[in-house]
Amino acid sequence: LSFRAGDGSLTLHSATVASAGTQGTLASAPVAVTFGGSSGFSAAARQRVTSDPIAFTAAFGAELYVSFDVDGSLAASTINAFPDSYTYAGSVAATSSPSGGTTAMRAVGLDTIDIEGEQAPAFVALGDSITEGYVSGDVGDFVSRHDDYRQAWTTVAQGLLRLPVANAAVSGQGVDDAIAGLGSEVFPLQGITDCLVLIGTNDLGAKTEAEIDSRLTTLFDQLRPFCRIWAGILLPKERTTNGVYATVVSRRHAVNDFLRHTARIDGIIDFEPALAAPGDIDHFGAGFGEDGIHPSIAGQDVMGRVAAKVLTPPVNIAPPDTTPTPTPVPVPAQPDPVPASASPPAVAAPAAGGCNGTGVGTSALLLLPLLAFFMRRKRR
Repeated sequence: LSFRAGDGSLTLHSATVASAGTQGTLASAPVAVTFGGSSGFSAAARQRVTSDPIAFTAAFGAELYVSFDVDGSLAASTINAFPDSYTYAGSVAATSSPSGGTTAMRAVGLDTIDIEGEQAPAFVALGDSITEGYVSGDVGDFVSRHDDYRQAWTTVAQGLLRLPVANAAVSGQGVDDAIAGLGSEVFPLQGITDCLVLIGTNDLGAKTEAEIDSRLTTLFDQLRPFCRIWAGILLPKERTTNGVYATVVSRRHAVNDFLRHTARIDGIIDFEPALAAPGDIDHFGAGFGEDGIHPSIAGQDVMGRVAAKVLTPPVNIAPPDTTPTPTPVPVPAQPDPVPASASPPAVAAPAAGGCNGTGVGTSALLLLPLLAFFMRRKRR
């Protein structure tokens, strides 16, 4: 297990992992996690700390509760995509059936789970709120519906492929943010063979198509030594909160043309024909859009099926190359954005800078999916 601090320091006192039950109840005995032989650790702001190997067996796609007692600042996602996760006052990481918890649906603290398994293709998805699984209206402390990582297109594709698809998307980011985050969001992941890149929607209002194409080229160039690259075609966009809508539409068409015909990539995942209305590529088909920008749960399902069809082995995915590859050069970290307010923005919430702890011991139970190799959760 790897954990990451938020904008301030973090002290983790203890952690356990177990098979997940429901409503905070463990379905197996909790297994203690150690860090260099110790039960906990202290970390500076944004520092990532990885545990010792853990003797724990689980099937592909099984869900876990990772429980930890912690003080300080936790890296956190912005959207509430983790239903059935809880926080507790006091120390309950080793308790199988704690009581008095408060629902806490954002992924916090836990950065990755690395799993030992058979060698096979393994994917990581880079993107914005569309890929992270945001639907509409569920941001920060404001909850009008429950987004759910299990309904994100990446998880749908994973279930169909029976191969791990880790999710490194960050709500609100554009291409420059994705480049800046490679060193912390993507390159630390082990066993990756293929990168699924769906990014650029949030740049259409402020950058020209030539600028977006150039930055995508930079992103692809930095990913190429690390993975095969599959670019997702940008989704229909029915409105914009940034720039002139007609210009945004024109730029989306141009960027998609670049991805289809010019970009140096291994393949494309063309979501547009499956999601767009008949005869109108700038609008979602009935039931596939949520707010004119984000796909609905049904739209996410369609995207996952499209991705799985493209990526299904052995048609398009060769066995992993076991020869050494050049070590990617991490991009210098950029300052994190100011945390978003609790009210949801119209497009996608910027990633929150971190979730501050209370000063007294707090326990968190996070319901997490177990992938064949690892599970990627948000650092912000």
